[in-house]
Amino acid sequence: YRIEYSGVESTSSVDSSFNKVQDVTVYNVTSTFLTGLVPFSTYNITVSATTSVGEGPPSSVSVLMTEEGTPSAPSDLTVTNRTSTSLWVEWQPPLFPHGIIEHYLVTFTGVETLNTVNESFYQTSEDLVSSTSIHLYGLEPYSVYEVTVRAINGFGPSDEAVTMERTQEDVPSAPVNVFVAVANSTSLYLSWDPPTMPNGIILSY
Repeated sequence: YRIEYSGVESTSSVDSSFNKVQDVTVYNVTSTFLTGLVPFSTYNITVSATTSVGEGPPSSVSVLMTEEGTPSAPSDLTVTNRTSTSLWVEWQPPLFPHGIIEHYLVTFTGVETLNTVNESFYQTSEDLVSSTSIHLYGLEPYSVYEVTVRAINGFGPSDEAVTMERTQEDVPSAPVNVFVAVANSTSLYLSWDPPTMPNGIILSY
């Protein structure tokens, strides 16, 4: 038996070989598997029988769609705008969605900061969005965050796209533990500790 099949339509980015007719020949069986197909794609399939005289006519065309599969990661993950306390993150859908993308899972985690923060800064926060952008706000000034995005279809999540981004600087809080003492009749001695929330690199006092 000879099975001919060709791709008709796909949600993924495919090359010309997808639409090219391919064939498989099997012997002494009446069933087989076609492998290496593109997930969530439509294929035309025909089967013909062969004797020593030659090949007979093909069967009527069967049109079938493969199931959804794991999507590829979102592409072009970038920060298009930032302030001292927020990041505007955008991305493009996967080149190989392998199904219908239902939503995106966005996580962000604090990685590095000059400020005095509690443990929540280093904990991962999650958001589910249906669009290809998100506004992350309430962040620490001049701090590094790891942002990841996964595409999710009916089969499951993709690998993650990752970026590391720093928020902008802001004005610092006041210095702490300010100490003033009389040095002599014409001078005073001052000392202090840096702000607990420098919100950037302290250049001068």
